Amino acid sequence: PHPTPYHLRDTMACLDGFLGHFDMLYDDDRNECYAKAIGLAAEELKKAKDSPLKALDIGCGSGLLGLLCWQTRKFDSVVFVEANSPLAEAARQNIRRNSAETNCSVWEGHSNDVLL
Repeated sequence: PHPTPYHLRDTMACLDGFLGHFDMLYDDDRNECYAKAIGLAAEELKKAKDSPLKALDIGCGSGLLGLLCWQTRKFDSVVFVEANSPLAEAARQNIRRNSAETNCSVWEGHSNDVLL
């Protein structure tokens, strides 16, 4: 089988102290479902909306789901929100590792403090 384009776990930053997070990162079945659902939703949104699409990943952790949004190339911007500093930094590193800085940004703080 060929590698899938959403396969990000090998580029995910080190998450010392967050070993439970790896259960999600290494769950290929789960991540395939998320990638497919995000891709389908993005296509439907793009058809229905004439303006640029934006995604908001609340509680982004290391950024997997937000990066899946970015990989669809359908979102003009993806904002990652994470209150935990080490995880927010991991998300920043993963954005850089995937050269996604132009479209992706991390807001470090609680989601109830985000102003849209």
